[in-house]
Amino acid sequence: MNCIFAILLLTSPDTMYNERLVVAHNHAASGYYGVFHPPHKKFPMRNISPEIIVTESNAHEPGTFTKLYCSDTKSVNTILKQVINRLQPAKPRFYPEFNTVKYVTETCLANINSNAKKSIMSKAVPVSMKEIYEQGKCSDSSIVYLATQGLINLKKNHNTGKSDVPASKSVSVVIADSPVPMRNVIHDGYFFPGQIYQPKKQALAWFQGDLHVFELDQELNHWNILTNIYPQDNNGILIINFLSEFMEEFVTLKAQLGSFENPHQNPFLPSSSSHGGVRKISADQFRSIYSSFAFPPFAPEDQTNFLDLTKFYDMKNINPYADSPMARSARFVRPDMDKVFVV
Repeated sequence: MNCIFAILLLTSPDTMYNERLVVAHNHAASGYYGVFHPPHKKFPMRNISPEIIVTESNAHEPGTFTKLYCSDTKSVNTILKQVINRLQPAKPRFYPEFNTVKYVTETCLANINSNAKKSIMSKAVPVSMKEIYEQGKCSDSSIVYLATQGLINLKKNHNTGKSDVPASKSVSVVIADSPVPMRNVIHDGYFFPGQIYQPKKQALAWFQGDLHVFELDQELNHWNILTNIYPQDNNGILIINFLSEFMEEFVTLKAQLGSFENPHQNPFLPSSSSHGGVRKISADQFRSIYSSFAFPPFAPEDQTNFLDLTKFYDMKNINPYADSPMARSARFVRPDMDKVFVV
């Protein structure tokens, strides 16, 4: 059974964020990840072949919802082409603070650069986030936006008061000595911790216009981003792996679909047909094992944990959108998990 996952973000009318539609699969080595404008705030259904089974979805504003497009006769690429046909790709980045963001981010960056220049001239330690915040020119979201764009370089704070790299003349270095709570930078609280216990605690969240997987460093109480900040195809693999390992309904779905590929494993739904040693699942049978899934509300306690911002500058150099906003890349570099934001 080949499946494409579609994940739809519907926002409330008074929010600053736009609706998003993520389409992903974890087939082949590189997987697939794409983010689009949802047609009429709905999942794509136009020109979907009858051979593709589409799950039900009771999507309503606001919330995050999923729909699966599956077939045991069509290839994953064929399904993908039908799902994304005529969809409008979403802009790769969007600002976190609506119509005032240009002023806010430019003012924040100018203030940081001014402080950094003074530090270089006086040979003092680089400016810190705490100092920047005290001057009242930057918010959490503007700091995060500048960091993810590679316009500032956030570095760890050492007991010596020095950062782990010398000050740069091209990009201002800022010591990350003030933690940023997740609740201040994710979209309207759209943050979903895994439901199933695993040794490593993970969560899914809408962040900077895309869907990302985060992992909690429980010792330091910080979330590290696992997916690439600049969306790439391997992000689709990590997102679907999260769903199939941490979300109860998808874990159940994966196990039940497995019984069709191995009919000796479990005589599940015996009325399904068999072809070439593999049971074929009917549309009604598939829908019976997959009910409409909506992500649960976020857990408030997880919002008090912090986001590690110190990796974003290193990730800037692999931005696939650097030359063309619509460029795609299958290259994926996992963030260096040894770089930990120390408060």
